[in-house]
Amino acid sequence: MQPLPTATDPHRALWSRNSGLVWLVLLAAALRFATLGRWSLWIDEAFTLHDAHDYVPSYPFGYVMTRWAVALFGDSEFALRLLPCLFGVATIAVLGLPGANEQETARWRLAALLLALSPWHLFWSQSARYYAPLTFFMVVAARAIPTRRVTDSDRRLRRWGLAVAAGGLALICHPSAAFFLPGALVYSWSLIDRRARLYGLGFVLAGGAFALYRYGYLVPIHLQYKGQGSPLQFVTSFGFLAGPLMLSVAAFGLIRTLVTRDALSRDERARMEICFGVLSGLIFLAVSFWLFVTGYHAIAALPFLMLLAARGALSTQRWPRRILVAALILEQLMGLGLYHRSSGMRPRYREAVQVMAEWPEAVVYATRDEPVAYYRGTGRRVLRDSPDARPFERDSLDEFIGIVESGRPAWLLIHPDDLHGWPKSEQARLMVLTEGHLRASLPNHLGPKELSLRVYAFHH
Repeated sequence: MQPLPTATDPHRALWSRNSGLVWLVLLAAALRFATLGRWSLWIDEAFTLHDAHDYVPSYPFGYVMTRWAVALFGDSEFALRLLPCLFGVATIAVLGLPGANEQETARWRLAALLLALSPWHLFWSQSARYYAPLTFFMVVAARAIPTRRVTDSDRRLRRWGLAVAAGGLALICHPSAAFFLPGALVYSWSLIDRRARLYGLGFVLAGGAFALYRYGYLVPIHLQYKGQGSPLQFVTSFGFLAGPLMLSVAAFGLIRTLVTRDALSRDERARMEICFGVLSGLIFLAVSFWLFVTGYHAIAALPFLMLLAARGALSTQRWPRRILVAALILEQLMGLGLYHRSSGMRPRYREAVQVMAEWPEAVVYATRDEPVAYYRGTGRRVLRDSPDARPFERDSLDEFIGIVESGRPAWLLIHPDDLHGWPKSEQARLMVLTEGHLRASLPNHLGPKELSLRVYAFHH
């Protein structure tokens, strides 16, 4: 005779199904909050702090979020990174939600575990930028798009509505969310139901129209700016952004349906899994490489990358498992390298803030607008009203040298590339000045961009 069910049985069953996800979320939160305010801000976080108060760009979500964080919690490192960190933890929770069956749930949970342990996602969850919210909304959109198992038309419509809303929020986080649309189109077109295809097409058209309306003006500006460089620079400026995102997201949408079709025989399924392992391994390596090169432009592809890795790791075929495990190890090693290197650069910003606090009357020179934004974001922490920076050009070199030699403190914020066209004699004069009066030299960059910005503080 079986015992009668108790009132707590449903709660126990619910806990049994979701206890693994709860522990995953706690692990992700512990890793992300442990060192959240330990490092100083870095250059792009200073840009965000400056831009959030001076103007709101065409993708406003991250800047509005930063403005709210400052108003509610202050402008400490911990306060500025708190909301992105919460979005990072929430991404793990959404990615690990149960699937339609135990096998699918296992894939999502393993993908969530890999993302929770990923140094890339850990780093961007601890940055006062908009990439953690971007990744969160893209994962919500991906999980909301209904599968072939959702047959109720009202439920399917609600899920498409959630996908559209999440996709729209991702687009106002960063324009790179538009690269989610090809994967959504491939996925929705693989569905059998004609109405589901129309919903998917509407989702892609609506998102594409919104992206074109909001960010279309950036294309000619980007072409003009990058066109001034080498052909390789022009190609990589688009390739490193579009390629990884489109490949990984499209593969996610396509593979998710094809490998689970019931019509496939056992041999056909085995061959497809081998092809899947090779394809996803190549995609994994490509995106990992671009993550290492750019640091952030492919971060939104990371959850889908982990889903590919989880699918391969749980495969019944040996080759997909071997390829994906090898790619995952390589991705982790490169990610740890970036995390260690970039965390060592962050104290430079704190040093700059300390030096600036000592010399509130210093004269400021800058070679272009980007260092000015960095300086104002820095100055907001200590001065609240940073003085305007003067343009630093060849004609102003004598004036700048005179100010420094007179004993007045001065800042020089410069991109080293801006000095390449200067005569060697004038570069030598600047070198002599740095040898005699330099108080601090503060390179501030992330990853391999070693010439992104250098800050010089001159004083006797």
